[in-house]
Amino acid sequence: MEEYIRKYFDLITKNLRGHLETNEISFVEKEKIKLRLEIINEIRNNITWQFKNENRKQISRLQWLASMRRSDAPIKSIQKQVKTIHIYELIKSTLPYIEALNSNLLIHIISFVNDLCTKIDLSGRDYDEIFPDSQKIEQLFKPYFELVQPAQGNGDMFKECYERIENLYTELKKLDSE
Repeated sequence: MEEYIRKYFDLITKNLRGHLETNEISFVEKEKIKLRLEIINEIRNNITWQFKNENRKQISRLQWLASMRRSDAPIKSIQKQVKTIHIYELIKSTLPYIEALNSNLLIHIISFVNDLCTKIDLSGRDYDEIFPDSQKIEQLFKPYFELVQPAQGNGDMFKECYERIENLYTELKKLDSE
């Protein structure tokens, strides 16, 4: 499917560029074609991004971070990119530990972190939305701290799960304060 889409975009681009090379089209029409080419390239980039797997997207974010640093991008933009990369990695590595507790009370946390990763993935290499505030994070994790963790007990059975989940909680809360 991806190859078919790529070929289709190549064909459209080739045809439009061919029209630009003729003398039979007015200046106004040529400007319209140039605009169409820009739009097509933007759409192509967005579609190509969506076909990438999670690892390739994260690699692109890291490469984008490097190019931001190289071009002396505003420090706030660089910090936002660092936060995005870090929280995405943390969520992906913590999700199995949340699911291992096998509690219906954690469904909201699982849904929330999956949605956040999806938003990051859909945004391309530069996530520009506002991260959730610490109050929302506290509310979201309240069932975990008040019901799930006490019900599981203090044994070593889920020690790694608790550590990972609490680390995720702490890092998510930090996003609001930084």
